[in-house]
Amino acid sequence: MNDMESHRSMLVRIAEFGEPVPVLQSGIRKFAPDFAGKPVVLEWSNVTSAMRRFIGGEVTSAELTAWAELVTGLSGIEYASEEEGVIEDVLFRLSTPEINQPVTVDLCARLMGQHKSIAD
Repeated sequence: MNDMESHRSMLVRIAEFGEPVPVLQSGIRKFAPDFAGKPVVLEWSNVTSAMRRFIGGEVTSAELTAWAELVTGLSGIEYASEEEGVIEDVLFRLSTPEINQPVTVDLCARLMGQHKSIAD
């Protein structure tokens, strides 16, 4: 696997949030900050999966917030075009609890309920 493929693979791992955030943060630091390859598309289903993991107790609110901070604005990750506004809004709310409201099970359930019309 060449460097571009390795970088893209790391971006996929970040979008899927299948590993602890410190592992993902450490992994992405190995690459240049700009990614010139085919972007990874972050889907609404990725975001709801992360929130479901929090609701189910698999990750803490701090871990969900750290993931949202990591994925927000990361070069090489784009939001699904038909879901872009919703994804941006939800990630902003999850990544900035200090200026919005604390990340709670109730907040995540409400965010998913508000956007139930989006197929996930």
